[in-house]
Amino acid sequence: RPTRKVGKPATVRRKVGQDEAWLLHQRLHHSSWGTIERTFNVIVPPMPPCVICKTCQAKRVPHPRQPARASRAGQLTHADTWGPFLSAIYYEGCRYIVVFSDDYSKYRFPVFMKDRTTSTLLEAWRLYYAHMRALNVELAAWQSDGGPEYVSSEAFDFCDEHAIQRLVTVRYTPESNGTAERVFGVHIPRARAMIAAAGMTKRAYALAFQYSLWGYNRSHVKSIGCRPVDMLPHPHFEDVHLGRVFGCRVWARQPDVHVEDKMSPIAREGTFGGMSELYKGYIIYYADTGEFES
Repeated sequence: RPTRKVGKPATVRRKVGQDEAWLLHQRLHHSSWGTIERTFNVIVPPMPPCVICKTCQAKRVPHPRQPARASRAGQLTHADTWGPFLSAIYYEGCRYIVVFSDDYSKYRFPVFMKDRTTSTLLEAWRLYYAHMRALNVELAAWQSDGGPEYVSSEAFDFCDEHAIQRLVTVRYTPESNGTAERVFGVHIPRARAMIAAAGMTKRAYALAFQYSLWGYNRSHVKSIGCRPVDMLPHPHFEDVHLGRVFGCRVWARQPDVHVEDKMSPIAREGTFGGMSELYKGYIIYYADTGEFES
C-alpha cells in the first residue's frame, strides 16, 4: 500500500498588486521578487527596480578568467605593492613588498622597499629590469593598479623615456589586476605558515615570502604545464630539491680566515633563512649575534 505524503495542501497562487508587492518586499528585508513569490505563494506583477536595493545591495560583475595575453617572456609584466609590514630583518628597515610577475612565464620577482614613493618604486623596477636582462629577457609593457606611486607623472615620464608601455587597471577593482593580486593571496599565507612552524619572529616575513616565491618559480604550474623558470629563454636555475625547511638548524662551514687555529670548530650553528633569486647560496641567520650570512 503506497504511503501518503504529508504536507501542506496545494493552494492556488493569488495575484497581488504593486502596492502589496512593495509591502511584502519590505517585510522580507528587500529580498528578491522570486523569493517573495515562493515564500508568500503569490504572483508578483512586473515591478520597477527598487532604488534602495540598487544602492545598498549592488554587486560587482565577475571578471571572466583571461588566458595569458603575452606570447614571449617580458612582453607584459604585472606589478602590485603590499604593506606596511613590520620592519624586516635581513632587509633592514623595509616595510613594503612589490612583486613583478611575468605574464608569459609566470615568473615572480619580489623587491622589498622602505616606502611607497615613486622614486623607490622606480629603483625596484630597475633592479627587476637588470635581473631580467641577465636572463636575456627584454621588458616591453608594465601593468599595475592606480596606486599613487604608479600613476605619478614621474612614473609615466620614466616609462616614456625607456619605451615601456604603461597599462593601468580600473581603480578599486582588484579583479582587473588579478595576476598581481593573486601573488599576495597565495604567498602571504604561506610565509605566515612558515614563520609559525619555525617559531621565528614576524619580522622574518621578507625571508619567508621571498623563499616561497623562489620555490614557486621552480615548481610545476598547471596553467603553463611546466616550471616558470623553464619558460625563460635560458633556464639555468637551481632545482627546488636544493631547498631546505625554512627555519631549520644548519651548520655552516666557516672560511679558514675565521677559524682561530687547527683545533677550533670549523662550522657555526645557525637558522636556515631561505633562498633568493639574487644569491646562489643559502641565507643563514645567527640568532646569537643577529647576523646573516649568504
